[in-house]
Amino acid sequence: MQLKINIMPRPRNHPLFVLLLAGSLASACHASAPPVSPAPAVLPRTGIALYLPLEDNTVLAYNTSNDLNEKGFFAVQVARKPGSLVELRAGAKSQQLTLSANAVRHTSGGFLLKWPVRTGDTFPGEFGLVRVVATDRTAQVPAGSFSGCIETLEGGGAGALQQQSIKMFCPNVGLVSFENTASQGSDVSSQRAELRSYGPKVDVFAEAADLKR
Repeated sequence: MQLKINIMPRPRNHPLFVLLLAGSLASACHASAPPVSPAPAVLPRTGIALYLPLEDNTVLAYNTSNDLNEKGFFAVQVARKPGSLVELRAGAKSQQLTLSANAVRHTSGGFLLKWPVRTGDTFPGEFGLVRVVATDRTAQVPAGSFSGCIETLEGGGAGALQQQSIKMFCPNVGLVSFENTASQGSDVSSQRAELRSYGPKVDVFAEAADLKR
């Protein structure tokens, strides 16, 4: 099932799903986030991989909120595929990205991020034109404080439906927050996600078995 970043102004409970990168969306849940281990040791990274590591079996959990003050969470697991494909999984839903040395592209079309990144640069995104707003932002999210982050703004639409997505990518972490807004006439809705934890996937059953030995 191909996931889109599109957010319909109604109903207000339109599901949120990040795609790591992506600011793509998945249903927010009102329960505890899946366990993740502490953040992995930072390895030297350069270029696009510095801001979107997308390492296999990494889990990123996000707190969510919307303009109705409804709160929840969702988690995304990164799965590396043969070749240049990466699959982002959130429950039963998934989305694929294509990696290259200087870009991360949605397989459905458009870029999530391109390298080199310079303030003012533009490139085609998933639903509109993406502009690099800044490359030196500091992000304060539940997972911590991150500096040297890239902020992008994507805007576009079809007919009366207009959409906007603000994303923040931080070094050695990836997508730490996004805010999506959709408007159709006087009807406006917004949804925000902030990173609450990140790290390697934990197999709680395997760990429990180890403890019993």
